[in-house]
Amino acid sequence: MWEKIQTASENGVQVILTTHSENFLKADNLEGFVRVYKENGVTKTCQLTKKKLFLTCNPTLDHYEEESFVEVFWSVRLNSDQLKGFFANIILLVEGPTEYYALPVYLSRKFLSQYGIQIVPCSGKTAILTYWRLFEAYGYKCFILYDYDDQRDDWNKKLEKYFYGEKEEGEHYCISETAAYFQNNWEDYFEFGIDEEKYQKIKHDLEGKIKFPPRKEEKEKKEYFDPKELCAKAIALKMVKKVASIPFIEALKSNLRKLGSMSQEEYAKYVKTVQEGLKSEQNKTR
Repeated sequence: MWEKIQTASENGVQVILTTHSENFLKADNLEGFVRVYKENGVTKTCQLTKKKLFLTCNPTLDHYEEESFVEVFWSVRLNSDQLKGFFANIILLVEGPTEYYALPVYLSRKFLSQYGIQIVPCSGKTAILTYWRLFEAYGYKCFILYDYDDQRDDWNKKLEKYFYGEKEEGEHYCISETAAYFQNNWEDYFEFGIDEEKYQKIKHDLEGKIKFPPRKEEKEKKEYFDPKELCAKAIALKMVKKVASIPFIEALKSNLRKLGSMSQEEYAKYVKTVQEGLKSEQNKTR
């Protein structure tokens, strides 16, 4: 069907397709995407030209002369998991597959559906800002979650600019209305920040079914280990049944609700503050 639509369009036929499927959204043709949404009861639309995508979505491309490079740039950075974000009200940007597969278990599919939240994996901490710029350009509300580990401390400091409102310092985590981080990493929080005894019991029960990778401080052996995301989801499925309340998850739910109810004017104020900070940082590096 998509091929027929594309052929008709290339032959000069104007085609308007309404969909909730990421399969009809092409990363190399974002200028053909129109977001239709409601704000304060009023239906609005947002469509970005190639120039706007070039200037807004990735300012690091300013040394390229051709705006067409944007098509190539996004065509290799947006897969189906990330394209799903275009059909959300709130986008939760996470580092990778561990959070992508485990968080829906902790938050529950019902909660995510109720508030129109889509979790988008960014393939690493350093790519989070790239996706934030893209989705923000279309007017989506974004929440970022990352590990404040010792890797790429320069990025830890950059991402702190995205915290808005009052910060809550929990045990092994920090959170606000627009961003959160684990003080070390995801694994450490769920092992040491909740109930270590129950965590170890869950892990022990799964040992015969799952081969857990060694911790960073342990000497790695050259043998097969299950992917971290598989381990994280398996633990999550057990954890939600054995632990009545997980502080970080409750705080995350609360702040996602706050973000959802934040007025567009207030959110725009937050975005402007972030963008001014980024421009100032860029000018210093030039």
